[in-house]
Amino acid sequence: HAGWVTGLAFASELRVLFSCSIDGRILVWSFKGELMQKEKAGGKEAANDSGRTTSGPLYCLAWDARRHHLVAGGNGHVWVYTTVAENVDLNSREKPIIKLHCLLKDAHSTPQGVEEPVRGIIATDSGKLFTVGYDRSLCIWDTDHLAQSSKPEGKKSRNK
Repeated sequence: HAGWVTGLAFASELRVLFSCSIDGRILVWSFKGELMQKEKAGGKEAANDSGRTTSGPLYCLAWDARRHHLVAGGNGHVWVYTTVAENVDLNSREKPIIKLHCLLKDAHSTPQGVEEPVRGIIATDSGKLFTVGYDRSLCIWDTDHLAQSSKPEGKKSRNK
């Protein structure tokens, strides 16, 4: 990483470790500590329809073992990655391990449109994804819906 490491997640079934950083990158590590993949948040999808970039610092990670999703939180957005192959070849650095599945744009932003950092993510075995941010809100996402939709929706609850 070229900046502070801000999050770690471990996928025991794949035997890989994921790390994220304020440099906006996710690194995929083998169980032996070898670097397997570098992924910029959002990849080629890093610009939205208005041309505004959605990449930037990443603050937290979570592994959703039910859906084989890696979830990353950044400034106002949540990136959901899926594993490319179920059987990860730990000896290959040529094949990617993760690819962008969807972007939950403006998941944590104020009513004025200020994108606030997403600081916590929990993925449950029951198929729910919880995210919290500096916007004082808790969002609840249905991972079954994420798997089927290109425009995911969630419920937002704001602490006043």
